[in-house]
Amino acid sequence: MTANISAVSSTEDLTTAQWDTETNTLIFHLARQQGEKGDKGDKGDTGETGIAGETGPKGDSAYQTWLNAGHTGSENDFVNWVADIQLREELVAYDGAKLIGRCPSIEVLRTIIPTYHGQKIEVANYYADSVGGGGCFYYDADDRHSLDNGGNIIVSNGARWKSLKNAFVPEDFGARGRDVETDTSALQRLFDAKVKIAPVTGHYHLRNLNRPVGDFKSWMTYNYILKIDGFSGEADFSQAIFTLPEGVSRITAIVVLNSSGKLHFPAIQGNMQKTIMPSLYIDDCAVRIGAGCKSLTIAIDGIDHYPGHGIIVRHYEQDGVSSLKEDIPNNITIIAKGVRHCWQSGIVPVHGDSIRIIDFDVQYSGSIENMNAKAATIGHNIHTEPVAEPSGENNLLRNVWILNGNGLNARMHGLMCHTAIDNFVIEGCNFQYNQMDGACFEAATHNIRSCNNTYSNNGYRGVTFSCGSLTAAGFPLLKHDAKFDDTFEFNGNEGLVDMSGSHGLIISGTFGRNGGNGITVQENGEQQIVNAIIYDNGRNATVQQYGIACGKTSLSNIQTYNSDPTVYKQIPFLFRKNCKARNITTDSSTIDYVLHDSHQTYLPDNDSSLRLVGDSSRIVGRRCYINNRGDGLWYMSDVYDAIHIGFTSSATMMFPGPSLNNLMVTFTLTITSGIGYVKVRSGTVNDTNQYVVQSGNTYQLTYISPTNLQVIKI
Repeated sequence: MTANISAVSSTEDLTTAQWDTETNTLIFHLARQQGEKGDKGDKGDTGETGIAGETGPKGDSAYQTWLNAGHTGSENDFVNWVADIQLREELVAYDGAKLIGRCPSIEVLRTIIPTYHGQKIEVANYYADSVGGGGCFYYDADDRHSLDNGGNIIVSNGARWKSLKNAFVPEDFGARGRDVETDTSALQRLFDAKVKIAPVTGHYHLRNLNRPVGDFKSWMTYNYILKIDGFSGEADFSQAIFTLPEGVSRITAIVVLNSSGKLHFPAIQGNMQKTIMPSLYIDDCAVRIGAGCKSLTIAIDGIDHYPGHGIIVRHYEQDGVSSLKEDIPNNITIIAKGVRHCWQSGIVPVHGDSIRIIDFDVQYSGSIENMNAKAATIGHNIHTEPVAEPSGENNLLRNVWILNGNGLNARMHGLMCHTAIDNFVIEGCNFQYNQMDGACFEAATHNIRSCNNTYSNNGYRGVTFSCGSLTAAGFPLLKHDAKFDDTFEFNGNEGLVDMSGSHGLIISGTFGRNGGNGITVQENGEQQIVNAIIYDNGRNATVQQYGIACGKTSLSNIQTYNSDPTVYKQIPFLFRKNCKARNITTDSSTIDYVLHDSHQTYLPDNDSSLRLVGDSSRIVGRRCYINNRGDGLWYMSDVYDAIHIGFTSSATMMFPGPSLNNLMVTFTLTITSGIGYVKVRSGTVNDTNQYVVQSGNTYQLTYISPTNLQVIKI
């Protein structure tokens, strides 16, 4: 089949040149062209139109025309000249690349020896039998030392072919996708090349490299699949997937060292469902951020059923440091969404300074969805656990921000802060539906700020605060700089519990419809509970519960209510030690308070505005009215201006001992019935050991010295 060439050049009209598309050759008819017919004769004045002229003589042949135009050469030269023009026309056509030869594979490229500097060659694909990779390479004659890295630099008999791409994907380094034999090594070559990485969209199967290991730390640092060392810049794997092998119970997918910039990792499929898990604690994880990482952001859009932790921030000496005080991960940001069903914890900072965990979504940590339904020893969504000694000695984790995320449905705690806490901020998070606590703080602690979080719907407590002090860092014992201003609702037991007896803890927020108390504090602590709404606690409880079970607590701006006392067994306050109360509002649905062991000494100091009704007494500002007491020993308070009390039988009233703290404090004591004895815990009463007071009389009591309480009948 032939096709006419309508215009070979601008000066010749080679209409007889034809391309044979079956043989891919140019055929020329060198016969002379037919001349044009002559014009018809002119029409006569009255006669018919004149007869057409005769056909003119044949013109010159195409070859002759070429010669006439000033060219020289044989007819073969003419044919080659026309063929060259034809080829040029086809090369500049939209599909002209089909006429250019290409190297079929990188393997073949290694056999092609270039002839001049800058020579280019097009490689069709990385492998001859699959699509992907390849591209245009050029010969760099000036480079005599670069190694063949299986991707952007290919060595052929000492010559360096270099890719002209400015960004690369795993296929450029030999990944086939879904191929365990090629994907792992190709990904490692890509990271080792330290080239710019283009957005990656493939699905890659990783394999267990079974590196030999020694002790615990060696296992953690050697048994990895991929190592990213010395990365800088940005890489986007967000549309890709990594799948781990089945049945491997101890493996870390990715280790990142000495890197900065942003790595957006792919979703990682852990395949724990098809794995028998061990019975020991392990630190294997999907991603470990190790030594030398600084100003690094790690983002990930999914970790599913990983047979270990999700993400760990921790460095080891095996990372290449002589001491763990060197190259601590610094200024690290973790953005982790879709982290589900890790065998242990979801995100675990262990070593680091300035660690931000933001915009996270971690759920179902501590999963037992493995072949042997084995539960790990831990299972928290977020788990801070620095390797530190008692009192925070050698603590290597400080300045941690946990912001704007979800920690839901963990087998244990939504958030677990363990061992040592030095400047932690938790803000804007939801820690809900966890089987134990929303958050548990068990650490040598100094500074915590928790605000605008929801610790609700958890199986046990909203928050447990059971913290010692960072005395190793010079902070005083139990003087925590810790504040909570959050929502604590619908938990199985208390909303918040302070088990430490903190002398600095400040508690605010909303505490409602918890199964136990709204707030319980260790009775010898000196906490502050301020700006709190306490409602409907003791939900479906079978025994009495309280809005606040106080210690030596300062209460301020507290509002309590009980919408249905038959459902919510909440009495607003249990006073267990001397506390202070200001601006307290109750709704009178129940009595307002109960005194622990009915000791009147636990009646709260107040600013004269307090109006509360208890189970055995009433408070009207600076006066208290105490129901009749039986025989025995009754501890009394010295913070009221007037005390009214009666007895059904003689009893002892034990007042605080005289001291410099209550020197010249004076108040009245009215005995409404019976007989009582005034005593003090230390010192004397009217310079003796007791004083008898009787019904119908009022007495003035004054601490006249640091050792003596004076009682005068008035």
